[in-house]
Amino acid sequence: PHKQEDKPDIVTRVFRIKVTAMIAYIKSGKPFGRTITDAEFKCRNIKDMDYIVSSEIPNKNDDPICYDIVSKFMMYKPCGLINQKFKCMKKNKCSKSFLKPFKTATTYDDNGFVCYKRCHQHDNFILKDEIQLYNDYIFHIIEKFPIHSRNPLIERLQKSSIVYSRSESLIFVIRRPGGDFRQILPVIPGGTREEIIHAYLSSSPLWNKFKLFTLNENMRLSSNGLSDNEKKQLQLVAKWILMISNEEISYIPFKDDYDASLIKIPTELLLDIGFNPIASMVSPVYPYINNHHLDPVYFQKRAIVTLKNATVSVINDFILDMSPESKHVYLNNDDVCISSSNAENADLLCPVEFINQLEFNGAPSHKLSLKIGTPIMLLRNLNPSPGLCNGTRLLVTQLAETVIGAQIITGSKIGNNVFIPRIIFPVNDGKCAYIIKRRQFFVRPCYAMIINKS
Repeated sequence: PHKQEDKPDIVTRVFRIKVTAMIAYIKSGKPFGRTITDAEFKCRNIKDMDYIVSSEIPNKNDDPICYDIVSKFMMYKPCGLINQKFKCMKKNKCSKSFLKPFKTATTYDDNGFVCYKRCHQHDNFILKDEIQLYNDYIFHIIEKFPIHSRNPLIERLQKSSIVYSRSESLIFVIRRPGGDFRQILPVIPGGTREEIIHAYLSSSPLWNKFKLFTLNENMRLSSNGLSDNEKKQLQLVAKWILMISNEEISYIPFKDDYDASLIKIPTELLLDIGFNPIASMVSPVYPYINNHHLDPVYFQKRAIVTLKNATVSVINDFILDMSPESKHVYLNNDDVCISSSNAENADLLCPVEFINQLEFNGAPSHKLSLKIGTPIMLLRNLNPSPGLCNGTRLLVTQLAETVIGAQIITGSKIGNNVFIPRIIFPVNDGKCAYIIKRRQFFVRPCYAMIINKS
């Protein structure tokens, strides 16, 4: 339905003309008179800027008028987790980039914009919507009261029907220190080492209310199915990692990065590469693979993790050749998308031979080699309902011309038998001037994978 603003009348048009004229008159500077600035009064450095522009909250007792002005016109309303319905929230994030982190000095960012200093002001705060708004690291302090709502355990607790009284003690355990601790501790984008350490040590008043428990027993060593040799190796690795965290191992400073360091790995934790480094790496992870190449359980908890896709391809091809099954090779069908600009010249500028050599992120290669019993990983969301999601690992059970039959071995649909079709998907990451339509099975062998897919 049409609204009133969709069909403005003559009054609305005249009002718009007057508003535009008034804004142009104000921007011209005529209402404020002629202004002449001497070179001596220009800001020469950051100290002069701090003298004129301040991001601090005035003291309520010393300057109540300025405090009242700042509280009414210069303080952003609470947003984020405590006020997700605020108008600035877009996709669960503040579109105005609030809340701002504190800074001990005024600096310039990479785009040339000024980042004014925001010093610690624990004594001065402004109350809005019954929430204390501080000036030092506003993001953390504004979340002071409902900070636990950021924890997944508390999110599940809010959905519970149990009501706790004040006399009862609520105890919860942070099960993943590497993940949950990082959500509680503040993060300073682009901060120096001194700024990060200072924020970690002194910014949170909640640490006084928590008691930190440490595990004295390695739970992986007590799991079933481990041999004495495997338990010994896990114990050595755990001890070595603990020594690194306790700074009991010396390190070598990295030349090109001030914050990076090189740590020497003990010889007993390294593999003997021998004459074939890849075989030395594969045999401990996939022992007796020819006897278990059709066993889904065998591949559920096994994978070689590396850094580069080129290394992943070499390892996958090496293990694939070890399988006794026959190999099926699928070649893709690439074409230039008709909607691309200047698509009529694509045959001359981008021949098929050139396009087939391109490797795109998140897309299969031109040549896809598979065997029965090969573990594969989906590269796209095909059908989430039966479990065909991006990153799902499967075991190949059938290889046909148009579909691949597989059994899901990870996720919530383990054991389901599914069929994966060929799909046409447009890909382009700047390597080609045109949008390429690649028709292929969007899967890859996953004997080995890169870190972000593990």
